[in-house]
Amino acid sequence: MARIRSVKPELRTSEVVAGWPIEVRYFWVLLWGYLDDFGRGLDVPKTIAGDCFPHDGKIGATAVDRWLDLIAGSKVDPDKDPPICRYEVDGRRYIHCVNWREHQRPNRPTRSRLPKCPIHESLSEPLSEPVSESALTGSLSGSLSDSVLGAAEQGSRGAEEQQRPLGERLSAAAAIIINATQAEPAEAEALAQWIDRERRPRNLAGLVNALARGPDLAGMLAEQRDRTGRGDTATAIVKLRKGSPCEHGEPGGASPHPTTGQPLCPLCRRAARRTGGT
Repeated sequence: MARIRSVKPELRTSEVVAGWPIEVRYFWVLLWGYLDDFGRGLDVPKTIAGDCFPHDGKIGATAVDRWLDLIAGSKVDPDKDPPICRYEVDGRRYIHCVNWREHQRPNRPTRSRLPKCPIHESLSEPLSEPVSESALTGSLSGSLSDSVLGAAEQGSRGAEEQQRPLGERLSAAAAIIINATQAEPAEAEALAQWIDRERRPRNLAGLVNALARGPDLAGMLAEQRDRTGRGDTATAIVKLRKGSPCEHGEPGGASPHPTTGQPLCPLCRRAARRTGGT
């Protein structure tokens, strides 16, 4: 059932929206009525097409899937998130409007029965909203019934995931990282450990799989490699500092820096520049 939504004047001047074809801009507004009061919805293009365009047989799942990919990949500022996130939890795909609460404030919102986005919503809270017994056993139809049962299943699977040994959870997540980024096994496992420690997800593999659908996982891997590189450099400098003092009395001062090749001692560097050395 479609919901009442508001359209703010800022939509007319949005640089992101201005970059879309006219039909995608229209679809973007219609999509708000499909999403629930928390900005979440099942990522089933065929269902979305039927909900947003019930009397237009020319628009089907293929077009909707293409439009969703376009919206999910739209960024004006690299530091800002795209308008929607397409994520996956326990094998089911969902959509989340990232800045939903900035633009839509439903009066007396209905509690969401879909799992939270593990990327943009709080990871310290359960991934799914509580589902009442009456909601599970009542008379429900279509996608609403599927979503309620799906949320119950995901809560159960999340608990099962937590009970699995840490090694198995890390191995499953590392395998996804390797497949998505071609990372080395050691760095993939290290990244899986970092994500598990920092995000504390109920379903580690599910979160990593969702991250792999966008640029976030590759960015995390690049940051980890940078951290590792800085750590290796620092370790190498510590070893060099154990060498003989330079002529200025600094331990290991004449030794070349691991990355720049310049002497560790600033006075030695200055002397090298004066004499035309490296």
